[in-house]
Amino acid sequence: MAEQQTYKNHARRDYAYLALTVLNLTLFITAAVQLLRHYDLLHWFLLGLAVSAGSAGRAAQHYALKNQNRLIRLEENVRLHHLSVDPSGLTMRQMIALRFASDAEVPALARRAESERLDSKAIKQAIQQWRADHDRV
Repeated sequence: MAEQQTYKNHARRDYAYLALTVLNLTLFITAAVQLLRHYDLLHWFLLGLAVSAGSAGRAAQHYALKNQNRLIRLEENVRLHHLSVDPSGLTMRQMIALRFASDAEVPALARRAESERLDSKAIKQAIQQWRADHDRV
């Protein structure tokens, strides 16, 4: 069974992505050094390959996170409407943070987040009954 989620342990890291980022950075530095040593078309090509691999990895992560954010917004809109809370004044980051709050405390916390313009960190710290989300990376 998964550990109970709280503000202190809710953040997750994707270590495979981190390893690929370090590997790609190493590839880029190696290609740049080799280009400086052997200024020719092949080494320009290798540098371009390193840049494109890094760009593709960042784009893939960006698209995945954007998709997760859209799904969270949809889920939270439905949840907030079900709890008779108007989500129209909340920012995306506020809605993402509110997903950790229990149904009992969401209405008051959502109104407070909107009126006080709380950032996501302040919203998460204000949560008393944590609702775990183990699926998001």
